[in-house]
Parts: sequence; structure tokens; C-alpha cells
Amino acid sequence: MTDAEEFPYKFNPEEKVLCFHGPLLYEAKCLEAKLRDKDGSPAPHYLVHYNGWNKKWDDWVDETRILKWNDENLARQRTLAASQESKKKLEQPAVKPVEKKIRKEDGTAAASVSTSSRAARRKPRTDDTLEAESEAATRIEIRITIPENLKRLLVDDWDYVTRQKKLVTLPRTPTVEQILQKFKATQLEQHDNTSADVLDEVIDGLTLYFDRALSKLLLYRFERPQYADYSVDHPVFRASQVYGCEHLLRLFVKLPALLAHTTISEDSAGLLVAHLDSFLRFFDRNFTGNYENATPDYCRRASP
Repeated sequence: MTDAEEFPYKFNPEEKVLCFHGPLLYEAKCLEAKLRDKDGSPAPHYLVHYNGWNKKWDDWVDETRILKWNDENLARQRTLAASQESKKKLEQPAVKPVEKKIRKEDGTAAASVSTSSRAARRKPRTDDTLEAESEAATRIEIRITIPENLKRLLVDDWDYVTRQKKLVTLPRTPTVEQILQKFKATQLEQHDNTSADVLDEVIDGLTLYFDRALSKLLLYRFERPQYADYSVDHPVFRASQVYGCEHLLRLFVKLPALLAHTTISEDSAGLLVAHLDSFLRFFDRNFTGNYENATPDYCRRASP
């Protein structure tokens, strides 16, 4: 009796499917089916490719993470996506002190910094989300070590903006995009064994997180009118092409909590942390702050 006869596969190569990655369902294609060990016994597993994703994310999954492509499961995908979006709005991280010197301020970016940042606490989840998470692979906690000098710069950054009423000049030079590209060039020049593809993936991820987080998580309340003014003059812009060192540093305070919503393998997590550590060492050597005094008119507009 063949494996297929003894263990009939529910999904076939080239079949369009839905697959869990973290708490959400994504469109994917089944590439291969084979028996692999699960809890000491052989069980059907499927190699899937997530549509639109880099093939590096192709993954072997068991039948708890893969669903048929049909109207019922597509509706479930939409429900989970809506639930996760609502959850993110409810769980928008509160602002916490940095080394007890940064005070809580609604809508600002500062958060607690430790040498091993912890993932954000999670609020109670809906039944659908709980079911999805129980079926998904276990999340790996990402720990980021922020150098002591950069932690001191975070404290200074808070003081400049919230107490001294200074602003970062926009557009900033160098921009976040330029900083990340300089890091890539430096790494490739100094380390022959560094993969350009992996570096691109890390840099693209950081850029995406920055662009999405800037307006919601990385601005102090005093900076919001400046952001609003810039948005009026430039209706379409990418934050990573306008903001620079100061706000990128704030992203690394938030990053562990943001990454807690993703599911990656232990090996991938280790590789990611290694690249983030390398970047922070580079960032520590190349960080340059640039603030200007806000005008009296701006201070009046920014006052609560």
C-alpha cells in the first residue's frame, strides 16, 4: 500500500489554497505533499507558497494550517482579517517611560527600553482569533538589544521635543531610506558572506514597518501639527523618504511588539536578530540628530 493510499492527501500540488501564517489566512498554492513526522507519527504535510511573497517564506505545514479554497473559508479569511485589524486598534501600545525619564504622553512614540525588549501584552481575543492562533505555528519572541548610547539618545530626543519644544527639520537628511541603504552597502563591503537578498528582505521589512508606524506610533503629540502641515503640502509621501535618524530609533523601541504579530521559524528569527543587532551597531556609530526650535505660532497651535 502506498503512502497516498494509507494517508490520503486532502490537497494536491498546484492546488489553490488558504493557509494560516500567524493568526491570519493568506492565499497560497500547494507545491508538494509528503509524509513528515508529527509528534512521533507520520502525517501529511504540504509545501506551500504564499502568493506574492518571496519564495524564502515557502513553508511545510500540516493539515491544521491549510484550508480548501471555497466561499466558506474565504469568508473566514475576511472575518479574521477584520478581527485582527480591530485588535490592533485596541492594542495600540501605550507610551511608557524610557529609563524612568520619558513620561507618558498620549499619542507619542516613547516606550520602555530594556536590553531584551519584551513582546507587547495581548488583550483577550475573540473566539475566531483564538482558534486561528491555536492552529498556527508557535510565535518566537524577538529580543532586540539597544546600545546604551542609543538609549541615552532616546532620552535626549524626548527632552528636545516634549520639554524644549524642538522639531526635527523636514525633509530630513539623511532619510530613513538612505540610512538603510548605506547600512546595506557597508555590510556587503565589509562582510563577504552577507547575502544581498537577505539584507534586502530585512531592509524592506524595516522600511515597511516604519512607513506604517510613523503616524500612529512614532510621533510625539507636539510633532503632530508638523506632520499634518507636511501632509497638506505633500498629500502622497512615504515616511521613510521624509523622516530620519530620530524617528527610526523610536521604531526599534516598538519593533518587538510589532514583530510579535508575525510567525517565523526559530532559524529565521535568529537571522533577523543578527541583522538587527548589526544595524544598531552601525546606527550607533552613524547617528546624527538635527533639531530646530519651533516657532511661537507653532507652539501655540501644538498646545493642548
